[in-house]
Amino acid sequence: MVHVVGLLIVALTLGSSLPDAALKCRATNVGDHESDGLHSPSFAARHFSAASGRQTVAPASDPGGPGVVFLVRHAERADAGMAAAKMAGADPDLSDAGKARAAALAALLKDANISAIFTTEYKRTRDTAQPLAAATGVAAAAIDSKDAAGLIDKVKASAGNVLIVGHSNTVPDIIKALGVSEPVAIPDDQFDNLFVVIRGARPTLLRLHYR
Repeated sequence: MVHVVGLLIVALTLGSSLPDAALKCRATNVGDHESDGLHSPSFAARHFSAASGRQTVAPASDPGGPGVVFLVRHAERADAGMAAAKMAGADPDLSDAGKARAAALAALLKDANISAIFTTEYKRTRDTAQPLAAATGVAAAAIDSKDAAGLIDKVKASAGNVLIVGHSNTVPDIIKALGVSEPVAIPDDQFDNLFVVIRGARPTLLRLHYR
């Protein structure tokens, strides 16, 4: 039942259905306290409202044509807990858990009509996107992690649905640049967020969790 609710929300967002293998998700509006109360009447009311664009966000210009922007942090890194992880510029591979999460992301989004995939220059973002790129035939483009403006320009130029794989400190800024005013924070130990920005004159944000 949990994954069915998550699929329904994404299907409303995309106007199409995703495959049944699309994982177990828990959905929350940004700003809500996360909970597992998926069976409560208020849950459906909150998320049907969000999908129809009634979530409170600041007015903003449409960042591009119709479509959806999916944003994730890179999956788990192989050097987690090691001293090397705190070194500036560290560029580790994904751990086994991270590779499994990257495969799960591909299973979730392979039928989501992704037309563009953007990562940073780091291996952990490229490797997170690679299974989806292989499944869809859409090559991932690496954008410098410090070039947020350049990334937004690429998103504006993209018609259709887009995936962005970033970092815990870049994804919130990208969401803000897409016109969403609600603050977003990603804890250091959290890798399961899937943010969905529905583009439009008043962009709407959904926050899902995937495994």
